[in-house]
Amino acid sequence: MIFDDTLIKQIGIEFPYAHTDPWGNKRVFLDNGPGTLIVKRAADAMYKASLEFSSSFGPAFPESRIVEEMQENGYQAVSDLLNAGSRDNIVLSQTATSLLFQISYAIGNECNKRHNIVTTYYEHLANVNPWKELVRRGVAGELRFAQLHEDGTLDMDHLRSIVDENTKVITVSAASNLLGSKSPLKEIGTIARDVGAYYVIDGVHHMAHGILDVQDIGCDFLAVSSYKCFAPKYSGFMYGKKEHLENMKPYSSGKDHAHPRGRWSWGTPDHTKLAAITAMVDYLAWLGSRVADKYEGKYTEFNDRIRMLKIAMDAIDLYEKDISRAVLTGFDDMPGLVNMENIKFYGLGDTNRLDERDPTFAFDVGGKTGQQVAERLVEDYNIAIRSILYWSMSEDFFNLHKPVRASFVHYNTIEEVRYFLNALRTISKK
Repeated sequence: MIFDDTLIKQIGIEFPYAHTDPWGNKRVFLDNGPGTLIVKRAADAMYKASLEFSSSFGPAFPESRIVEEMQENGYQAVSDLLNAGSRDNIVLSQTATSLLFQISYAIGNECNKRHNIVTTYYEHLANVNPWKELVRRGVAGELRFAQLHEDGTLDMDHLRSIVDENTKVITVSAASNLLGSKSPLKEIGTIARDVGAYYVIDGVHHMAHGILDVQDIGCDFLAVSSYKCFAPKYSGFMYGKKEHLENMKPYSSGKDHAHPRGRWSWGTPDHTKLAAITAMVDYLAWLGSRVADKYEGKYTEFNDRIRMLKIAMDAIDLYEKDISRAVLTGFDDMPGLVNMENIKFYGLGDTNRLDERDPTFAFDVGGKTGQQVAERLVEDYNIAIRSILYWSMSEDFFNLHKPVRASFVHYNTIEEVRYFLNALRTISKK
């Protein structure tokens, strides 16, 4: 595996509640889909910024200048993580949802009723309702949905067939928050450019799992919630091309903003969240440095921090492929989700196509509700997991009702996969 035992232990130290709950009990945390655990150094940075530097930002006096520096460092950290080219292309807001509404509002100012918007049937509603609202208000004419294959992957032929010269926006999730299916982002970007459409990406679910390089993808906008990537809740960030941030007309509550990003943010940016985001990115750069010896000659076109971030996210992707393989096919003495008796698995189960999925898995157990299964996993095995409505269009497409979702990240271990599968097999037999 790309992470050796020593590094896995060090990662556990960085996330002190990954393997132990707040009451000191051993646990397995598989509820990363709604939000990952926060890396300790991000929590520490947020606490320090909140307590020691609580003034507003600006050049007025030394403390306020430090606060402004914290903000700019946060924007730079996100820019490096996304390879955005400049911190001037980064906007902070409360959540990715609010940012997607900002993007749709700004694009809506350029729409008319002949325009259509294309998205997919595995979108989170955060990337559906902003566009649906444009149609409801008569600003745009139609919202079209690309269909899915039976394995939960995107039907690219169908997507191409619903794009035409009147398509104003193509907007997709980088990965499904329920099925784990990944979108072929560069291919979709080419389709958008061919018809002159805006290309908007909801990167929320994929952000913790692999590289998102906005310059390589060629998108116009990308929105992410930082709490889905080891940072605090209620902070989201957005990449936007410089010309869009400068020239488009988002909803703005102020005037004469000194910086284009001020037109896109609602209210004063929270420097404590930006301090935490900086620390989270520093953690990922540290992780990259720990495996950099395995990447000799790779990503050398990038500066030191961006290169370490590329290495970290690539290594996370490789590590999580081993996690996904184990979840799907199990071990010599333990079946996985795709071959376990009495388990109905939803999504891509082919281990030869792990490049097409993140380690997020939806399933049901025959004869039991998702809630009953989740309760047994929680109460009998202290596995943090849930069965809820996931705000995913795929629930409607496949007629799913609150399946159980197990969502892994890189602080989860192969041993935890075995523990989870053993618990699930026991429950499925009762």
